[in-house]
Amino acid sequence: MKYIITDKNNVIIHISETIGYQENGNVLVDNNTLAIARPLVKKVYEVENIEEGITENKYCYIEEEGFYKNENYKEPELTEKQKIEDLKEQVTNIQLALAEIVEGGV
Repeated sequence: MKYIITDKNNVIIHISETIGYQENGNVLVDNNTLAIARPLVKKVYEVENIEEGITENKYCYIEEEGFYKNENYKEPELTEKQKIEDLKEQVTNIQLALAEIVEGGV
């Protein structure tokens, strides 16, 4: 069983395997290690399964429609460090491909 917490726009703000509530109405998730403030929560849904690829912020949920993409979602920008690591990986892959070509005589 999984719990989906949505905001006022039906955007999934958290997915948890546990659910609880504080006295003030805040939602407790992740074995009571995270509290989500009551004003941020529109609804908590209990679902059997969540398809692979369904992620917080990227998807919305309502019972009538199920999961659907959040039209307002934009992929976060990579940090400079992430961009450098990505470029390093690309260079390594190119070097490996060139080495295979040279060794293979193609």
